[in-house]
Amino acid sequence: MVIATSVVANIAIREFSLAIFNISPSFHHLMWRHLITVTIVAVSVAVLTFVVVARYSQNPISLYRQLAVVALTLSIIPDVAMLYGSGPGHTPAAIITLISIHIVDAVICILLLPILTSQ
Repeated sequence: MVIATSVVANIAIREFSLAIFNISPSFHHLMWRHLITVTIVAVSVAVLTFVVVARYSQNPISLYRQLAVVALTLSIIPDVAMLYGSGPGHTPAAIITLISIHIVDAVICILLLPILTSQ
């Protein structure tokens, strides 16, 4: 459920951004296959991390949220670095879209995983 929600949200962000901003198709981070594959892998890692934290921590939700914030921060660093480099399609709009995707995925995992496991 969390993976599917993230994929759908990311596709929506991608489509909205492509419609509003002049994002080059050469920006491979927003290409279908790349976006969906990275989303599935990253959110799967988040889910597995939640499972491990839930199993071994006395206060799993709080610890997971702290880890998620650290992971989000680390995942955004390369995106911000792209603002200072050059590459195909590396425009501020494309990079802000990518950062938005990271933030939305983190929020989905932080909010949905505790809810889904409490039922």
